Amino acid sequence: MQDPSGVEVYIGCYAFAIQLYCDFSGYSDIARGVARCMGFELMLNFRLPFFAPNVTEFWRRWHISFSTWLRDYVYFALGGSRKGVVRSYLALLATMVVSGVWHGSGWPFALMGLTYGTQLCVHKAAAPTLARIAPTGPVTKHLWWGLCVFVTFQLFTFPMIFFRSATMETVVRMVSSGFAQPLPASWAQISDGVWQLVAFSALLMTVQTYQFVKKDLDAVLSSPVVVRAIFYAGMILGILWFGVTDGDAFVYFQF
Repeated sequence: MQDPSGVEVYIGCYAFAIQLYCDFSGYSDIARGVARCMGFELMLNFRLPFFAPNVTEFWRRWHISFSTWLRDYVYFALGGSRKGVVRSYLALLATMVVSGVWHGSGWPFALMGLTYGTQLCVHKAAAPTLARIAPTGPVTKHLWWGLCVFVTFQLFTFPMIFFRSATMETVVRMVSSGFAQPLPASWAQISDGVWQLVAFSALLMTVQTYQFVKKDLDAVLSSPVVVRAIFYAGMILGILWFGVTDGDAFVYFQF
């Protein structure tokens, strides 16, 4: 089997990150809906994480139940920010490593957690500088925000290579082949997959952008009938086009 190019590796990371979000956020919402039918109110587990402008905010929006548990029982237990800057950085690193190992016992999961922990430490150190240099103009501040959201998504996406790889040998092979062959041998071989990913992501982000602009995760439900009909039609078409019908379990059922 031919090793993938750098473009194919990164497209795979994008696709898996989006699959993971739709899988986990989707069945979390199903669980919340079923619980609400029985009179229980479960906590929100995802709050538009792909609109987070930095990695700290991202982890406040992603898998909120688990992030809250890690904060309360690992980060705070290790001293949190109460015992100096160095101790808080070490606590952040340790917390994210625990998060990675929780997903799997191999080195790829530990390195995934270490990577995300390092990102959090770098952002914590750079936050005051970033706040000072952030533009305040009516247009430039929105462009800056968009750039920050884009960079944050990249920082979340690429470590997915650790999540998706069973062994460190696979990680090394994927990364090294990507550097050795940045571009694919034939764009025609990956064009169908790329367009499917773009189409699905556009459908997802249309709904999420609407929720973000309205500042309401239930914005679709409270919209006019015509708007709801458009969203529902898009959702049904998306299920028919992208739906999995061979009985695969949710990705997170293994954790």
